[in-house]
Amino acid sequence: MRRQTALVLGVLMFWLCFCGIAMASGMLVKEGVRGDDVRRVQLLLISRGYLTGEADGVCGKDTVKAIEQFQREAGLEADGICGQETFDLLEKQAKEREVAETEEVPVGGVVKLGLHGPGVSHVQELLIAKGYLSGTADGVCGSQTASAIARFQEAMGLKADGVCGSLTYAALEGDFPGPVEQSEEHEEAGQSDEGHYQQHADKGHVVYVSATGYSAYDPGNHNRTASGTLVRKGVIAVDPSFIPLGTRVYIPGYGEAVAEDVGLDIKGNRIDVAFDTREEAMAYGRQDVELYIIE
Repeated sequence: MRRQTALVLGVLMFWLCFCGIAMASGMLVKEGVRGDDVRRVQLLLISRGYLTGEADGVCGKDTVKAIEQFQREAGLEADGICGQETFDLLEKQAKEREVAETEEVPVGGVVKLGLHGPGVSHVQELLIAKGYLSGTADGVCGSQTASAIARFQEAMGLKADGVCGSLTYAALEGDFPGPVEQSEEHEEAGQSDEGHYQQHADKGHVVYVSATGYSAYDPGNHNRTASGTLVRKGVIAVDPSFIPLGTRVYIPGYGEAVAEDVGLDIKGNRIDVAFDTREEAMAYGRQDVELYIIE
């Protein structure tokens, strides 16, 4: 009986000690963990060049490797686990580097991790109003603000990179998604884009979309579109309720295309842009672009 009691007490003490350590550490991101803490760490790693891609809030092998690389270079134990010590150092270095290299961001300027100024305050106020950020608008884009931007972008179907550019601004201010009238500014921008759009600048309007490259050679794909045509460069997959099939469009940096395909994940302002090879599609990745509808 005494032996059993001692064993129970021993297990209880170990559990209490372990929980005390876990609670004291605060931040604990390791392989398999999900959530906003992971997203905050990923955004910091991306800003420092240790990680590529999106901050998806899932700590996979790439995130673990990025943590290990940072820890090695920072002189920490490279265990791939981001505890409070690793996080504090990562955030401190990111802030110091970005703030030292940049001036204040004006309202309407690009807001990203480490930047500061009235433009950051404005974005923070918009995020607070929409419930994505708590606290006050202090004008400094730390990991919490960048994470809030990424969560908002994800909810809107945008690339969740934690960087607030013109497209994210439009969404925050309620001007996205949806078509807007073609303006002189857009015409000028179109005319300077490889010289290809100037012939269409006065014929349509622009829609802000999130575009992803795809090809007939991607796993699970077929070589025919929903319209029965071949999957090839010059074809896009759309949500027909947003962009009707058969619509001719122009995408800066890609060229003219026709909406001939659909997809299960293609909803609202999201589109897929077809390429002739999988390598080209992967190189295109995912981009936020202005899609010009040709009337």
